Amino acid sequence: MDKKQIRHQMKKQRAKLSQKTVLEYSSAIWDKIYQKSLYKNAHTVFLYSSIGNEVDTAILASQALKDGKEIAYPVTNTKNMTMEFYKIDSLSQLYQVKSGSFKLYEPKTDPAKKAIPDANSLMIVPGLAFDNKLYRTGYGGGFYDKYLAKYQGLTTIGVCYDFQKVDSLPTDKYDQAVSILITPSNIYIKEPY
Repeated sequence: MDKKQIRHQMKKQRAKLSQKTVLEYSSAIWDKIYQKSLYKNAHTVFLYSSIGNEVDTAILASQALKDGKEIAYPVTNTKNMTMEFYKIDSLSQLYQVKSGSFKLYEPKTDPAKKAIPDANSLMIVPGLAFDNKLYRTGYGGGFYDKYLAKYQGLTTIGVCYDFQKVDSLPTDKYDQAVSILITPSNIYIKEPY
């Protein structure tokens, strides 16, 4: 299958999940993350705004704030297909973007709150599918691949449901693999992690 077919299949399968199942699977994933030193030692957690039955990041965001961590969400620029992250103090500071096809929730662009990842950062990366080498297929915009290419060495955790883990995906030279993949039932680690 090509990426377009994979995207269609995964969206269709994910759409069948009930809200109860999404919360149950999401909680199982976050429970695994809370135990990892990568999370415990992180000062800033970079998240994404969940759409279409994606793994629910609001659960992790709330816990990270309780744990005294900073959280940051992306603001996308659809003209040049890039994104930057901005810190927020509460999930109530996310606003639904009216333009674009995804209707994402994003923080306001505030230069004083721009988040730049460093050695004490942890980035949670969404995907429609992940493979054995921890490469991912997203929605096709290349936002994360472009962003992660600028910050090589950043610890990235991909999260998805078990059915979204496949043996292999078509990749190109721009694709960026994640460091770790966590599903409700497994943790997959890319060497040397």
